[in-house]
Amino acid sequence: MNASREPAPPPVNGRRSVLVVDDHTSFAETLSIAIAAQDDLVSVGIASNVDAGLHMAAATSPDVVLLDQNLPGAQGVGAIGAFRNAAPGVRVIVLTGQVDLTLLTEAARRGAAGFVLKSASLAEVLAAARGDERSVFVDAETLRAVIDAVAPDPDAVPRDGAHLTPREAEVLALLGEATEPKAIARLLGISLYTTRGHIQTILEKLGAHSQLEAVIAASRQGLLRASTDRAGQPPTPAPPGAGLTAE
Repeated sequence: MNASREPAPPPVNGRRSVLVVDDHTSFAETLSIAIAAQDDLVSVGIASNVDAGLHMAAATSPDVVLLDQNLPGAQGVGAIGAFRNAAPGVRVIVLTGQVDLTLLTEAARRGAAGFVLKSASLAEVLAAARGDERSVFVDAETLRAVIDAVAPDPDAVPRDGAHLTPREAEVLALLGEATEPKAIARLLGISLYTTRGHIQTILEKLGAHSQLEAVIAASRQGLLRASTDRAGQPPTPAPPGAGLTAE
């Protein structure tokens, strides 16, 4: 079986082009078909190993690469930089079978634009492909697993975290449920501009550089559950296809 398929014609009408690099043929083909069925996405093909994927990336210059973590002879994470060099500006989304904090940290260091569990819904995978070029997408299941894996640190100093306002506590609680800013604005009945302002203030108070980092810091400081309690009710579960975009 060939490692790669012939690339599709160049995308038209502004649709975002996506390359799937995964050695599970049925999964890759199903994902490629689903992508091609979207009005705003186009599949430029699939590849079953890093070398074939890099060749296709150079030939098609995709906007997004959905990259399997485990590929024959190599870990996909190690190839993130190579894909970014082969197709400047590409967003590399790592597809992984399990949550591994070391893997996530390494992938982020290498410039990954997102992380999605292979058990996630198709809607979440497509949401990752559609993500903002300036953000890092983390699917809801991955985020919850990360939070569960981060035990509160009794020695962690909350900086100004203890002084979150009730509204900031509500926003933080929703971030901890992988709710994206637009959905937070809708749920709380405030503007997106105001929501982003609250998020920026939370980042500053927690000494974080992204929403994902803020959620992890809040978990370590024991603030995430506290923010839920202070908000008065549990966070509204994220709708299907939701994910945290760590801006």
